[in-house]
Amino acid sequence: MDDMSPQQQQQDGLSKGGGQPDHKRRMRFQSYRRQSAPSLVITKALTRSKTLSRESFLVPVCPESCPLVQSLLSGSGRVFLLHGHAQLKTGMQTQDRHLFLFSDILVVAKAKSANHFKQKAQVRVCEMWTAGCLDEVCEGSTPPERGFVMGWPTWNCVAVFSSSEQKERWLSLLKSRIREEKESEEPKTIPLRVYGKGINSFAVTKTLPVSNSDCTNEVIRLALQQFGIIVSTQTGVLPRFQESFLVPVCPESCPLVQSLLSGSGRAFLLHGHAQLKTGMQTQDRHLFLFSDILVVAKAKSANHFKQKAQVRVCEMWTAGCLDEVCEGSTPPERGFVMGWPTWNCVAVFSSSEQKERWLSLLKSRIREEKESEEPKTIPLRVYGKGINSFAVTKTLPVSNSDCTNEVIRLALQQFGIIGTCGDGHRREESSSRQSSSPANAAKDEQPFKPK
Repeated sequence: MDDMSPQQQQQDGLSKGGGQPDHKRRMRFQSYRRQSAPSLVITKALTRSKTLSRESFLVPVCPESCPLVQSLLSGSGRVFLLHGHAQLKTGMQTQDRHLFLFSDILVVAKAKSANHFKQKAQVRVCEMWTAGCLDEVCEGSTPPERGFVMGWPTWNCVAVFSSSEQKERWLSLLKSRIREEKESEEPKTIPLRVYGKGINSFAVTKTLPVSNSDCTNEVIRLALQQFGIIVSTQTGVLPRFQESFLVPVCPESCPLVQSLLSGSGRAFLLHGHAQLKTGMQTQDRHLFLFSDILVVAKAKSANHFKQKAQVRVCEMWTAGCLDEVCEGSTPPERGFVMGWPTWNCVAVFSSSEQKERWLSLLKSRIREEKESEEPKTIPLRVYGKGINSFAVTKTLPVSNSDCTNEVIRLALQQFGIIGTCGDGHRREESSSRQSSSPANAAKDEQPFKPK
């Protein structure tokens, strides 16, 4: 130890028991690290919130003397109208901001000191709007008596003021300035081009005249009218199958209707939308009734339809046996069975009035077309197989108004079989072997179809 230099002795002392300064430095370093932990950051933010709020509420003694206001007034010809503090809320975000309203612009700024503000946004008043739908713009509790929605093309927010009087003062003055600025704006109307995509991915373009006072709802209403889409007046929303509900503004102008009217001598009577149900299948279709034919079509756009079926009215029938044609719940007050030689379906309309209108007109047209049809009676050959497997042939006179039940009754009489039971099954007079009619036969079908 005596031979050691002073420096070695100092180092040896620190290594043996004098290492307390190193330990203190490590502890101090760890405490500094702990201060940067997320929990401490959150604590600091919470404890400083009051201070931040006070800084945000800094109000200039004279707003006109602020450098920001002076720079915006200098050589502009505008007038400074009002200054105020508000919380601007969008979604879950809230910002403390100062609002400076001029005759033609609104400036949103952040307080840096009592006389210094940093501009965050500058908006032309003629491009602004106000509303009361606070819940659609921000989340959480917002007092409606102290706030309103204000927006411009790039942003919507809820401005919440310190009192209801402040809110009313700002809302009335802002509305007044918006109205006056829009009245002096030129042009007041612009053409707005709207693109619509059809079911088969082809584009339809419409041009709408939109004024500077039209709100989004009004523009949507104009666009829907141009595209021929019907919107519920109660809910203001599109129907569930919006593409299928496309309705032409003037059905007579559709290319499909025009092609069927051209040189035919027929008259167009009625257009409507219906769901056609067969078994478990449901199809959204448009019906076009003419004086002599019914056309079933699928919507491609508001003015274009693809024909899926064309039927002569004189070959059609109607009935009320909905359960025998389709499965599932079908409201009888809105639907009826209609059919022709190759198909039966239940046509379900949007209302009972629509159903009654279609049913009465269709029945009337079927009756009139059958009365003018020639021939009115045809011979129908019926083959029957006896007990001993020999064939029996009968010829029945069938008119164009006879339904299936009537033809079966005539056939049973010709073959000497006694009538029908109440359940629609036929009985043989003396044979132990019985033949029954199909369980789900549509009793109102009409087998008359002259070749």
